[in-house]
Amino acid sequence: MVRARTNAANGAPQGGRESTKAYLVGSGIASLAAAAYLIRDGGLLGKNITVFEEGGTAGGSLDGEGAAERGYVIRGGRMFTYEAYTCLFDLLSFIPSLSNPEKSVSDEVYAFNDEIKGHSRARLLRKGKKLDVSSLGLSNRDRLELIELMAAPESMLGARRIQDHFNPSFFKTNFWYMWCTTFAFQPWHSAVECKRYLHRFIQEFPRFATLAGVRRTPYNQYDSIVLPVTRWLEGQGVQFLMNSQVTDLDFKHTQTANVWNASTTCATRPAPSSTWSRVISYSSPTGR
Repeated sequence: MVRARTNAANGAPQGGRESTKAYLVGSGIASLAAAAYLIRDGGLLGKNITVFEEGGTAGGSLDGEGAAERGYVIRGGRMFTYEAYTCLFDLLSFIPSLSNPEKSVSDEVYAFNDEIKGHSRARLLRKGKKLDVSSLGLSNRDRLELIELMAAPESMLGARRIQDHFNPSFFKTNFWYMWCTTFAFQPWHSAVECKRYLHRFIQEFPRFATLAGVRRTPYNQYDSIVLPVTRWLEGQGVQFLMNSQVTDLDFKHTQTANVWNASTTCATRPAPSSTWSRVISYSSPTGR
């Protein structure tokens, strides 16, 4: 959510970007990326960006905490591919590495994966025995149904499940066993979601048996991604209000400010000279 001074006649921001303020609810990777791009591409001052976080650690499901003596808890992680995660690697391309500030985080990830190459030698097991997965095991009918799913408009698929689209034999193929264990799909899950993943990861089909296309970060994704991004944002002046819960979002009539949402559309104005602002109410144990 972005608040900006506006021209009452046409709603255009006045006075440059120095008067623009942004408020982000939650400190997951989406908010962190939004804050970074608001600074780099939007021209906002970091000090005018506030991130509200209900918990005590940034990163959303990519958070991490603990110590060597008592162990670590890391809730989330992703297996990256360069082709599917272009937006993430663009973000990391201008974030300095914590281990070597002369390099970007993306450079650090590239170098790590050039040195440590992933290559699974046992993708599937049956009764403790490694299975040969050099063939995906797809019949011509399976291939045709995969193509049909990828080509079908989402509006046509509607609420259909994956099992509504494929022949039962499809769910006994090496492809399905590797697909469902890699992306956590079940036959009763959404056919639309499966279609989206097929489009996003089709380039992995030739290397699916070894996961050779999967890239990893040097450390867990909190230390390798979230921490460098938050450190960079803090260095730019971004304010993180931790242990703060947004409790309300209200609209207030004003003559001096207008609030823009993420899609840069304004609240409707009753008259050309009138503007609106949105007011966030939040609670914080610190009283800030």
